[in-house]
Amino acid sequence: MMKEESNWYKFLMSIKKYYKNLFIFNFTVVLLAVIISFIVPKWYKASTTILPTVNNSGGLGALSMLGDLGGLASGFLGGASSDINRYLAILKSRSLREKVIKKYNLIKEYGCENMEEALREFDDNMEVEVGDEMQIKISFLDKNQDRVAEMTNYIVRCLDSANISLSIQEAKNNREFIRSRLQVAIDSLLILQEQLKNFMKKNGVLDIENQVIIGLQNIGELQAEMLQKQIELEIAKKQLSKNNTILRKLSTELAAIKDQYKKFFYDSVSQDRLVPPLSKVPELSIQFIWLKKQIEYYEKVLEFLGPQYEQAKIQEAKTIPTLQILDYAVRPEKKHIPKRWLIVLIAMILSSTLSVYYVYWKEYIYNRYFT
Repeated sequence: MMKEESNWYKFLMSIKKYYKNLFIFNFTVVLLAVIISFIVPKWYKASTTILPTVNNSGGLGALSMLGDLGGLASGFLGGASSDINRYLAILKSRSLREKVIKKYNLIKEYGCENMEEALREFDDNMEVEVGDEMQIKISFLDKNQDRVAEMTNYIVRCLDSANISLSIQEAKNNREFIRSRLQVAIDSLLILQEQLKNFMKKNGVLDIENQVIIGLQNIGELQAEMLQKQIELEIAKKQLSKNNTILRKLSTELAAIKDQYKKFFYDSVSQDRLVPPLSKVPELSIQFIWLKKQIEYYEKVLEFLGPQYEQAKIQEAKTIPTLQILDYAVRPEKKHIPKRWLIVLIAMILSSTLSVYYVYWKEYIYNRYFT
């Protein structure tokens, strides 16, 4: 313990021995740090904050309205996240960065030889942060105090312009896709309507359900009439001779009723018939219902695609701003870097550390091994 205290005492005495030299060294280093802090160019920082827009575009997104409140909330958050990713991608795009660099001649301002170097410098000076409330903060550093806010706001305008162009292109693609599907639905509907018309003309079908009901009623009436004629014929056979004209008349009438009865089941299909043959009803019903169902399907498609097509045309024609700017960038009153006190503090710490190592090296290493 005494030895350790002795070593500390010797070390403090050594520092006292060189205090003048150490003071001059530290003072010189700190003075140089102060001078450097005033020589280093000042950089100013301007910031702007934007919010993602509510996605109110048409298309299949309209189907989300059919969900519950939880689904709607999830859809909104998903839309906001999608918008943020879209904005970040645009901000990182080469086209936007080159546009800003060319407008403000940053290749010359940064002292770069080409666009690639200017792009790297530009990336170092721009900072993008996404907050907890889904807001996007865009900050930019520049040596020109009067220009940095203008540049930051110009970046936002370029972002908005690029987003509008992408939205218009997306709406155009949606419109063309919906138009192609709409045309397919219209063509299919026209073809099916023509097929249904030809089917109805060929088979004498107007309303097959009601026609079958009428046909069954007629069959019932024919059956009753046929039964009555059969009874009359049987009575006549018992009372009259075989060659009696009344008997022949009743036989002829009964045969005509039976023939008419058979026609309801087995006669050929004809558009002149008010009631289709009952033997053909199952087949005709299936064809008739299938054609009607296909027509109803394409009618539903038209009901859905029609409003979507009009909405896509409206979206394509939109050129209004798509960003919600919460805070515009303003002229900074104070520099952002360099922080002079930090430079001086670091210089003091480094000079003090070097002084301690100098004393240690001088008194313990040099004197012990080199003298």
